[in-house]
Amino acid sequence: MRSNIHFTIGITLFLMFFAVCCKGQSTNDFSYQNIGDELYYLEDKSSAMSLTDVKKLADTEFTKGKDQILNFGNTSSAWWIKISYTVKQDLPLYLIIDAPNIEYIDAYTTDSKGQTVLFKTGSLRTTQPNVIVRNNFMLNLPVTSKIENKTIYLRLKTNNILLAPIKLATAESVIQGQEFKQGIEYIYIGLLIGLLLFNLFLFVSVRDITYLYYVLYVLTLSSYLLIYIRGYGFIFGDEIRIFFNQYPHVLLSFSVIASLLFCNKFLHLRQRAPKMLGIFYGIGGLGLILFFVSALGFKHTATTIAQFLTVTVAVVAWIAGVIAYRNGHRPAKYYIVAWFFIWVTVAMVTLSLGGLIPSSEFTIQLVPIGSTLELLLLSFALGDRYKVIIKTEQEVRDENLFLVRTQNQRLEEKVHERTVTAQ
Repeated sequence: MRSNIHFTIGITLFLMFFAVCCKGQSTNDFSYQNIGDELYYLEDKSSAMSLTDVKKLADTEFTKGKDQILNFGNTSSAWWIKISYTVKQDLPLYLIIDAPNIEYIDAYTTDSKGQTVLFKTGSLRTTQPNVIVRNNFMLNLPVTSKIENKTIYLRLKTNNILLAPIKLATAESVIQGQEFKQGIEYIYIGLLIGLLLFNLFLFVSVRDITYLYYVLYVLTLSSYLLIYIRGYGFIFGDEIRIFFNQYPHVLLSFSVIASLLFCNKFLHLRQRAPKMLGIFYGIGGLGLILFFVSALGFKHTATTIAQFLTVTVAVVAWIAGVIAYRNGHRPAKYYIVAWFFIWVTVAMVTLSLGGLIPSSEFTIQLVPIGSTLELLLLSFALGDRYKVIIKTEQEVRDENLFLVRTQNQRLEEKVHERTVTAQ
């Protein structure tokens, strides 16, 4: 089991390190890399500026990006991004906004005749012509008949955390670049499905409600990660994709409550760490608040609550595990490692979203990979717990058998003594 854990951790760290090593590019390379540090952006707090208004502004009104991925934080403003590049003759290009949950995306460019072309897309819009909606947004830019300098004006707006990984790439580089990214995602999707089905089978077999709580946690957390964070809601069509993007944190609220139920049952908090129960109830109440805030459509507020909850749950669950382990609950060892890992992961992502460390492909992939590894370690913890239960039951059976044999032996001795006395 330890070798499996070491192998999983090693593969995960290798994939994340490889993602970090991806270099930046200039806007004329057209490779599948983020170009945030080559772009210029402008905040429109009123969200009322038009393309004409933006074009009238001097270049000094725009701010040059510092990182490969633009990070505007939890914002309700509209953001204008200016992309200047030199297009080659008859070269098809794609503008890629490599984030699945930006609500409204408007891109303005010109065709070979100099006429303005508008692309409208986003997580709350249906699919439009010349836009490919998958777990990102790919805009098929007009092809020009000559070499010329072009400018794209990109308007982004969302009532959420706005990360903008932007790429300008040829079809060939898109195919090559997505192979690696999709390979990583297919690995953790496969692991999530495997963990879900395996532990569901165990619950049906052993009827231990701890496995049911774990299955619910895997189901709700993986649904939130895959459908919303990684954008695989497109598989179900535009209507369902838009619905999930309107109320995304409902899934997270279910995940928070399921994780608390699992932790409580797994750690036997009432016996091992009773002082933590009140904190668990408080966090559960905040999870219910997140549900109603998200269901009512207050996405901006829900995002703030969600950020607080993800950090708090990880820290509190880890502390509860440490206390339970010190009080003799030995199966908590893998549990402690799992929650410590996700705690560090969430902390790094929070620092990234807060602008304290640069956003990159590494930080974007941290949450899905870290959560998958956490769930895998929790599955090991359940296995270790079941082994301890079986061992304890075997010891009890052996002790009972020893007592029965001892009692039988004493009875035989008494019978023998009576027989000898009678003679």
